[in-house]
Parts: sequence; structure tokens; C-alpha cells
Amino acid sequence: MLWKSFLEYLPSREVFISLVYYKPRPNRGNRARDLLANERTFLSWLRTGMAAISVGLAFGRLISTTLAEIVGTLFVFLGLFVAVYCCLRYYVNVFQIEEDKYTADTVGPWILVSILVAIAAVSFALIFV
Repeated sequence: MLWKSFLEYLPSREVFISLVYYKPRPNRGNRARDLLANERTFLSWLRTGMAAISVGLAFGRLISTTLAEIVGTLFVFLGLFVAVYCCLRYYVNVFQIEEDKYTADTVGPWILVSILVAIAAVSFALIFV
């Protein structure tokens, strides 16, 4: 799980130092390819979060009803959640790649999908009611 994986790295002072002073290491196996794929994934998650924030702002400003403002606010919070989640996931993946171990996050995607389904339900209520 992402949160356990991230918390596993938090107490270590070396982790924070390694974030600031990241030293390149020789490429062994697929390390460089995995790090670049992790970065591409991070950027796509970040782009998705920014799109959700943009949709939220558009909802809140273009449709002047209370329900639209609520949906817009939910989309903005979804975008912020995605941005924080992708940052945490990026660093957990970097540390796991460096340690030659990887654990897939199975809870985070379900949380994101649940939030998006709830927002979609409220959006449909806004459109059809």
C-alpha cells in the first residue's frame, strides 16, 4: 500500500538528504528505463490533476448555480488530491527502484476511482435535474 510504503521511508533522515542531493548511479539492468517511465507517469498524473482543477474552475465560474459550485469545488479537491498522490507515489517508486524492489499500490487507484464516480454522479444530477 502506498501510505505504508511512504511512511516506511519518512523516519529516515537519509531519505530527505537523498532527495536534495540525488547522486547519479551507474545504470544496471533496466534502472534508467524504469526511472524515466516513473517520471513520465508522474507527469501524466500531474497533468490529470491540473485538468481536474481546470474543470472545477470552469464549473464554478461558467454555471452559476450552487450545485455547479459544489461540483467545481469537488473537482478542484480531486485535482489537488491527485497532485499530492502522484508526488508521493513518484518518490516511493524512485526509492523502490533504487532498492530493487517494487510493491504495487492497490488502494490508491480505488480511492481515486471512488472519488471520480461520486463527482460524476453529482455532475449528472447537475445536468439532468
